[in-house]
Amino acid sequence: QVSLEKRPARELYILTNDPDQMNNVVAAPANARIIKNLKKKLDLWRKQTSDPLLGSDKEIFDTYPYYGRQAKTEQ
Repeated sequence: QVSLEKRPARELYILTNDPDQMNNVVAAPANARIIKNLKKKLDLWRKQTSDPLLGSDKEIFDTYPYYGRQAKTEQ
């Protein structure tokens, strides 16, 4: 299931064409300016809200248990 898999670091969807948010267009060169603008807004908001992860080396969300499909290990 898509909803249980780890999400990419960045996502951008064109909701008028993709209301179910299945086609991540963040890597499209045409969207670079949009991504830059959104990142700037997010960084400002994180500073204004004293985001505890801002500037932290530890990604706390990566320490939580993962319940999606696990990669198969070779034996």
